[in-house]
Amino acid sequence: MKNLYSLLFIILITGLFSCNNSNNTQSELYTMSNDLNKNLPMAVDSYTTLTGTTVMGTNEFMYLYKVKLGFFDDFNVSKSDWVTNQTQNTTNIYCTNADMQWFRDNNVTVTWSYEFTDGTYIDQVSVSPNDCY
Repeated sequence: MKNLYSLLFIILITGLFSCNNSNNTQSELYTMSNDLNKNLPMAVDSYTTLTGTTVMGTNEFMYLYKVKLGFFDDFNVSKSDWVTNQTQNTTNIYCTNADMQWFRDNNVTVTWSYEFTDGTYIDQVSVSPNDCY
C-alpha cells in the first residue's frame, strides 16, 4: 500500500507541475491515468490488485481493482459490511491524505471500483470534496 501511495504522489506532483490552469483538469486526469497505468497491475495486498485507472467524464478518476475469489469467506465478512468499511476508509483517505489534495482542490470525484478475478462485479465507492466535512 505504501508503494501505491508513493507512486500516486509522484504522479500527482507531475500533474501539478504541468498544470497551466484549472481548465486542464481533464487533461491532467488523463495524464495521471496513463502514467499510472504504465506501472500496473500492482499488488496492493495478498487479495487485491490495482489493475488499471480510467477517467470518467470531465472530473472523475477511477481506480479499478481485482479481488481474489474467497475474500469475503476468508475474512468472514459480508459484502455489505465490507462496502461500509471501504466507504469509510476511502472517504478518510480522500478527505485527509495530502496525496489526494489535488483531487479535492480541483473538485474531482475519485471512484474505487472492485470486481473479483473472475470478472464478477463487487461494488464501487465514489468520494468527492462534498463528502469531506
